[in-house]
Amino acid sequence: MRPSHANRRGRRYRYYVSEALIDEGVAHGAHGWRIPAAELETAVARAVAAKLRDPELQAQLLGSGKAGMHPSAAIIASTSKLAELLGAAASAAGRGALRRLITRVELSETELRAEVSFAEIGETDCNGFADLAASELPAFSVAAPLQLQRRGAEMRIVLGGAAAPAPTPDPLLVRTLVEARRRLAAYLDPAGALTISDIARSDGTDVGDVSRSLQLAFLAPDLVEAILNGTQPLELTPERLKRANLPPLWKDQRAALA
Repeated sequence: MRPSHANRRGRRYRYYVSEALIDEGVAHGAHGWRIPAAELETAVARAVAAKLRDPELQAQLLGSGKAGMHPSAAIIASTSKLAELLGAAASAAGRGALRRLITRVELSETELRAEVSFAEIGETDCNGFADLAASELPAFSVAAPLQLQRRGAEMRIVLGGAAAPAPTPDPLLVRTLVEARRRLAAYLDPAGALTISDIARSDGTDVGDVSRSLQLAFLAPDLVEAILNGTQPLELTPERLKRANLPPLWKDQRAALA
């Protein structure tokens, strides 16, 4: 893959693009990936940060390098500080540290691998880590399981394992569930005596949308809990949830939406 960019409305967007797409193009039948640069760089930074916090790696680093150069506590403190900096990969300092650390990245459909070296981490744009470079610590590799999720013409990286981000609820999925409960409550309220057409008219939508929405009020409790916790299957998007022909049995719902 090679770096590329596009300009839209005065803003510059960076990407990593498969060579075939750059050299030949989709119009000529080329296939490959187009990943937003920030997406890939953040994934690499998160994987490296998780590795730097690994006690096994820290023990390995302490047993290597130039003997007596720095006390153990200083090395651990520096690697922890570096991991924290990589957690802010979008910042200039985070990008600088990542650029100095990474010597190679390999990406497949199931795994992200990166080769890491401390040799250049003491350069001027990474102040505070000269001790790591001077200690001649060994290079190491990082591997993290991943899933690639297509988002239009681009790909989204979802890391697993220790590098996986904390679950974050999808606000659109949550809103879809809340909307379903609200509409069902309105439909069942004897005081209002609203029809599905009335609810559709009130919400500025069509009858089909309301009918599909009402069935979501009967979604299996564990699926509801997963959506509220942000741990639902990656493929369960708001659009898919709305368009699903939801079976009445919870076990069938799990099979249909997993």
